[in-house]
Amino acid sequence: MTVNYQKSGNPFGNEGLYLPVTIDSEVYDGTFNAGGFAMTSEPLGEFFAFCIEVTQALRNGATYESVSNPFTDAVLANIEGLFNSAYDNVTDKVTSAAFQVAMWEIVEDTATGFDLSAGAFSAIDASTFSGSVIDTAQGFLDGLATAPTGLFEVNYLLSPTSQDLVTAQRVTPPAAVPVPASGLLLLSAGVFLASRRRNTKPVS
Repeated sequence: MTVNYQKSGNPFGNEGLYLPVTIDSEVYDGTFNAGGFAMTSEPLGEFFAFCIEVTQALRNGATYESVSNPFTDAVLANIEGLFNSAYDNVTDKVTSAAFQVAMWEIVEDTATGFDLSAGAFSAIDASTFSGSVIDTAQGFLDGLATAPTGLFEVNYLLSPTSQDLVTAQRVTPPAAVPVPASGLLLLSAGVFLASRRRNTKPVS
């Protein structure tokens, strides 16, 4: 599929939900904008995505392939847990940047436990914006242990020429299964018979 920015020349869209963050990892060091991307494609429509590859730039109009399992089972479970427990809290610049930082920690630092101040991946808040991106991200990571399940379906988009992405769609609760007509007839008969038994007095 071809994936484009929703807003020409700006991957963060009109909302601009990002903040600068300085990261130190085994594959990349530096300061750049962290937050959700406002993207669009023909099969997916408009969607919100996050980076899962810090070494490659995001390119408008790149070709992507949708895959289900680009990481180990443990990493996949933690990414799903992050969406299930924290994605609904992404409402502004701080929480969007924090969600991205937490995503990088999960992908880049696969050691037991997550600590943004140490390990294979670390980060510091590089903005003067009110609120702490790193404290919020650490809170998201700490919540993985009690994350609910089954709220979102996660989709991974990989490209050889552009930054790999992850997005998710909320799972619609299954509709109530209708009882077949034959089942309704049996149920009615059962209720009728039970009623007859309760109302019938024993013969003396």
